[in-house]
Parts: sequence; structure tokens; C-alpha cells
Amino acid sequence: MLTLDIKNMLVTERFTTRGGDGSDQMVLSLNTSKYRAWYAENITKPRSSADELENPLEVSRDELAEQAWLTTNFWMGSTGSTVEAAIDGGGPVVASRTQQLRGEDPLIGAEYSDPVAIMEQFVHGGGLADRSMHLWRLALPADLEVGEHTAKVTSTDVHGRKFTETLVFEVTK
Repeated sequence: MLTLDIKNMLVTERFTTRGGDGSDQMVLSLNTSKYRAWYAENITKPRSSADELENPLEVSRDELAEQAWLTTNFWMGSTGSTVEAAIDGGGPVVASRTQQLRGEDPLIGAEYSDPVAIMEQFVHGGGLADRSMHLWRLALPADLEVGEHTAKVTSTDVHGRKFTETLVFEVTK
């Protein structure tokens, strides 16, 4: 739910998930070649007919070498918002918005989709989140070692409010 707080000439918007307290402002996921292949296999099937993607928070070393992204769907990620991520306690790196919002045609498809939303829609039904104006991605480092890793993501809205979430994922052989 979008709420506008209006006080004199100051307008501040905020997003609240249904039944939420306002603390959830984003969802994190991985966009890997395994996810993109699963997307391609299921895009033409009726919604709610796909099998779940197995282990969506696993990425192989081969996938890292090809192209794998940490994705952030920052729901109030309007123009002027930023997203940055720190992998395994390293320094923050700025993520890129998948749509630049400069009047270009929307970029559509698995590479520009929100994996969490797509995994819900393909398996349980609903719309098609094959593009988003508030999705950021950051290429995962190709040299991540096999094992568990963390990504600490901080999103900052146009009013300077910061929101932080952590994603735990695993690199496999």
C-alpha cells in the first residue's frame, strides 16, 4: 500500500506491504543462468503450472563465470533512489537499475525480471513481473569461493531513508 504523508508543502510517500509494519521495503534474490533457463522453460506455460525452481539461492562457480546477479526489488525505488550491496562484509558497491528511466523502451525478459515475483507467479499464478522500474542488480564476483555467503543490501529512498536487508546464498561447484 502506498501512503502519502502530506504536511503543508512537504509530501513524503511510503510503502507498506499488506499486513506489514512498514519495515519491509525490498526483496532480494539471485538472477542466475539456472533461473533464466527455468524462466525460458516456463514463460509460455499457463501461470500456476510450473514446478518450483530448486535451490534459487544457490549459484554455481560456472554460473558466476557466465553472469549472475544479486537483485533488489526496492518497492519505493523511485528516480533518485540508490541501492548498494556489500558481499561478505566487504565495502559497499553501487547496484545498477535495470531500467534507466530516461524515456527508453522497457527492457523485458528474464534478465530484467524480479526472480522472487516470477517464481511466485509461475508456480502459484498472477501477473508477469518480466520488467520493473524499481529493480536493481549487481554482478556477483566471479571469484567467490564455494560455500555460504552474505549480501548486505542498503536501499536509500529519495528522502534519505535507509533500509537494509541481508541475503544468505551459497556458491556450489
